[in-house]
Amino acid sequence: MSRSHKRLLARLGFAVALFAAGCSALVTVNVTGGWVGNVTWTSGPGAGISQPFSLDLVQDGKDITGTITLTSHSTYSYTIDITFGRATGSSVEFTASGVNDQVPSPVNVAFDFDGEASDTEMSGTGTANIEGTPYEFTWAATLVAPPVES
Repeated sequence: MSRSHKRLLARLGFAVALFAAGCSALVTVNVTGGWVGNVTWTSGPGAGISQPFSLDLVQDGKDITGTITLTSHSTYSYTIDITFGRATGSSVEFTASGVNDQVPSPVNVAFDFDGEASDTEMSGTGTANIEGTPYEFTWAATLVAPPVES
């Protein structure tokens, strides 16, 4: 094989490798399904306390919709809508907002989740805004109910 053919093959191999690497970065994880996990507060009066939560997510392309069910004081729970959500590659971000109606005086809440996801696990950091006061947390969730295939 001539020297010019070898260079051409080397360049072609390099181009294919770059293309393959670029394509793998374009693959977005699908988080559709039922998830359960824990929020662990890292600031505020509840710092160090973990609380369970569940997610019911639907992903369409990169957009994520659904609901999150959170534990209020004691053992009561409340559900709020995900108002914004996006998955890009293995990164996920979503915001849920609504009203915690399980306390004597219902309060407005908003939760921002940022993290990384695989097909069966997600985790990251977040901020909760409760009646205007921000609190930080970490979170992790595991897929428990994969989507029903049609």
